[in-house]
Amino acid sequence: VLDLLRSFVDGFALEISALSPGLVSAERLFCKFLRQGIEVLTAAALADSSGSVSLVAMSFTGPLLRVAKRAGPCPTLEHRCQALLKCLADVPKVFDGLLDSFRERLEEKAASELRGCDEGDTGPVTSRASATEQEACVPEPPPAPRKCPFAAAVASADEPAEVLPPPSPVSFQMPVEAVCLQKDPREASLQQTKRPSSQAYQDTPEWGKLRAFCIRSRICVNFNRDAGDIRCTSSADCCNFRHACAVCGAEETGGPKAQYQNHGGWNCLRLQAWLTVHGA
Repeated sequence: VLDLLRSFVDGFALEISALSPGLVSAERLFCKFLRQGIEVLTAAALADSSGSVSLVAMSFTGPLLRVAKRAGPCPTLEHRCQALLKCLADVPKVFDGLLDSFRERLEEKAASELRGCDEGDTGPVTSRASATEQEACVPEPPPAPRKCPFAAAVASADEPAEVLPPPSPVSFQMPVEAVCLQKDPREASLQQTKRPSSQAYQDTPEWGKLRAFCIRSRICVNFNRDAGDIRCTSSADCCNFRHACAVCGAEETGGPKAQYQNHGGWNCLRLQAWLTVHGA
């Protein structure tokens, strides 16, 4: 890459030698150098920044300034030459910063898709399904003490002729491990209860992909639900998120019940193509 830069800089050596003294002609040649060599300069600086800076300084900016100064001082051209050399030296650092930010965005995207998104954490708009999930997360109080089953078994095994006083109830506290391992009956009932047919699409991976994209883009999730489901009841001006189709970007036009007059992402005709592009 440095050989390409060297041949490019040598091509301007003849133009510098034939340049008339003065600031205007020197600045024109400087701009021409940048226009024609921006790709070569960037690639060479990325491969070897120090070598590129020294090559440009000795073979182009130095001779150019010497010719321009024959007609008098030229502080603006000196400032531009110094800025060019500084930018060449900073190319690797800027490139590394861009790579780091790109990796961070990829990690955030993967993390948001793995843990899912809850629109209730980022705005006041909630759905019926999220309210049910919050209710299921309420901890159950510990079970009340109960009678020991062994006392009742011993009393029933005695001879019927003997009348024995009723055994005193013996209570015991269940171990903490047993309490923690008990299943929540409401959790079992939620697992047995299926979603209505109008909300069955919410269990599909395609909806999870669309839902995660809405959260990252600050687009209303409820607005992008199926037309047969309960969509966002807030107007576009009052909702904390954009009322727009997450697939094609068509925004709500407003008016009474506008969320049902404008399609969302799940009913968009381009949904299948969008899912193919986003790897669903």
